[in-house]
This record gives sequence, structure tokens and C-alpha cells, in this order.
Amino acid sequence: MKKLNRLVSICLLALLAAACSGGGRSTMTAEEYLQQNVSVWNAASTPAVRWLGGDRAEEFSKVLQQRKGMSRYQPQFAGLRRELAANTTVTQAFPPPADAAALHADMLAYLKSVDAAFAKLEEMGKLPDGYSDQQFGSLSTDMERLIGEVDTKAIAWNAAQKAYAKQHGITLQETGG
Repeated sequence: MKKLNRLVSICLLALLAAACSGGGRSTMTAEEYLQQNVSVWNAASTPAVRWLGGDRAEEFSKVLQQRKGMSRYQPQFAGLRRELAANTTVTQAFPPPADAAALHADMLAYLKSVDAAFAKLEEMGKLPDGYSDQQFGSLSTDMERLIGEVDTKAIAWNAAQKAYAKQHGITLQETGG
């Protein structure tokens, strides 16, 4: 997974460098920007889905119920946050087309919400073995709220991508899941 995320980051950098160096342009075309935007979506949403509601969330939940072994997850969450930060930095390095400001804002809002959720998971990873209900209580409540925010931001970003693609006559290829 780590190699895949690095590969995605490298591909993002290459795509952005190629897009922004062509013909002395200072911004990408609508199609180039949408390709970059979808790449960021794929890089961020894959781990978010796995850890906030998928197979890794189930595994993590079982460990939470056992109230021991949380520390083994902390480095994974820290790594996810570093990768997300790197992708966010790359994304912010290149200006979007003028008409993509709303889409860009939705993307950054989603990335921020995923980072907040991963930060909370990282905090959970710091729980000591045998932690109390009181130690876990607010973390659990915060995590439920953050997962809801991630979902809300994902829906808004997805809708913005579709609207931007439609506005520019670009066909998005969607995959199931």
C-alpha cells in the first residue's frame, strides 16, 4: 500500500509538472485539472474507505473492543497522515483553472476532513492497554462525527467533480464500490 501511495504521488507530480509546463501556461486546462483532481480523489479515498468503514476499520474495531494492542496502529495512522499531507501539498502547489475554484475548495475540504479523522485514529492508537471507558468516550464520539464529515465532504466533492466534468464536456469513468 505504501508503494502504491508513493507511486500515486509521483504520478501526480509528473502529471502536474507536465500540465503546468506546457506552452508557458500558469494553470492547467479543465481536462488536466480534472485528471489531477480524480487522481487526488483515488489517493485519498482508498485509505479513507478502508480505515473509516472497510476491512481495516473492522480489524481496528476488534482491537478496540479488546482494549489492548492499540499502539501498533499509531505508526500506520501517522504514515497515512504524512502521505495525505504530501498529496495535499502537491495539490496546492499548482493553481486550478479559474472556473475550478469551487471544485478545488471541495477537494481541500475533503482532504482536511480525512486528515482530521486520521488524526483522531492516531490519537486512539495512543490509548494504553486496558484503557477506561472515560479515556475512550470522547474519542469515540469525535470519531463518529468526523466519519460523518468525511462522508459529507466526499459527497460534495463527488458532485462538484461531476458538475465540472459536465460543464466542460468531459466524460468521467466511474468504477463500482
